[in-house]
Amino acid sequence: MSILVPHRSCSSLIPSSPFYDSKLHSHRLDVLISAAIEGTSLHRDGGDGLSVKQHLDSVYHQAKNNCGESLELLQNIALGKGEVATLAQDHLCRIVCQDEGGTADLAQQARAQCQSLITDFPQWINNTFLQDRLTLLFIAGTHLKDEGPCVDNIPALVKEKIMQLDGLPIKPKWYTPQQGTFDAVDYATFNHNNRQLRYALSEDGACQFRAALMLHDRDESWLDVDKSVILRKIENNGWEPKIHAAINNAIENMGEIYGYLSMSDGECVDALIYNNTIANGEFTLYSPQAVREALPEALRKIKYQKNGNDYLSDMSVEQWENFTHLISENLIYQLGINVHDSQLPYAECNVEQAHYSVIVATDDRFPRF
Repeated sequence: MSILVPHRSCSSLIPSSPFYDSKLHSHRLDVLISAAIEGTSLHRDGGDGLSVKQHLDSVYHQAKNNCGESLELLQNIALGKGEVATLAQDHLCRIVCQDEGGTADLAQQARAQCQSLITDFPQWINNTFLQDRLTLLFIAGTHLKDEGPCVDNIPALVKEKIMQLDGLPIKPKWYTPQQGTFDAVDYATFNHNNRQLRYALSEDGACQFRAALMLHDRDESWLDVDKSVILRKIENNGWEPKIHAAINNAIENMGEIYGYLSMSDGECVDALIYNNTIANGEFTLYSPQAVREALPEALRKIKYQKNGNDYLSDMSVEQWENFTHLISENLIYQLGINVHDSQLPYAECNVEQAHYSVIVATDDRFPRF
């Protein structure tokens, strides 16, 4: 698709205005439109000793000074391809985030223009087009500073697009919508999160192992392989003893917290739990209900120290959840999973949901398959 969908229902790409009548602005327009269509480098000379970037920066500063034609030109360039389109999106994002003293009125205007692209031209600004320009969705769907919690200026179609694309397995780190909208953030926060990608791992019980393998092998193919492949890799990597150790450590932690102890008679509890959750290919180690239902034999080997009550009958729902969380936390250290965002890539853990994602730098992605 050519860029180049006008913001308003008009016959020309750029509105007829005295702003574009001068030779200087006419040349700048030609340079930027050509760069957006061809995807040329920002450092390319525009034929007048100024680079494409310098021309685009000039349009941004004019737009920030409330020049409506420049704001519309910036939006049209953002629909192109290559570095110039990416930078135009970034400039629009600065305006919406009210960076560098930007005004609320200009932020509202920029957001409204981007919203109308999505609502007025759905045949062109569709999911496929937006998938490579997610910043445009942020601009269209973000709440502005000082907008009250009850204010809703986000069109339904924009919310729908945001939620549809939330299903993408790889998205910028900032792409965490709340009911189809994005919370207001300052530009520095958005820019930081835009430099990182979140790999949303399958919610199949194996996400922690997928994360560990992605970080260990520097390979994103672990994102969605079958769990049988993960099991073979666990065995080949010699991770079985580490999982056993994590389970035992969790039981010891439960003893310190609640007084439960493992009774060592016959087959070890860690082996029973491992065999009935991981070795069987189910990967139900972090499902409290599944562990409880599948492991009566193992649970009879774990007694409450004070009165010998059966672990199975005495444990509360909260204790079951704590037990699986303790296994997960122990396994982080057993497998050497980086969970600190001070060093990329890292595994992002949502403890409440017992789920992992992987965060990598945008400019240092895992090899694509």
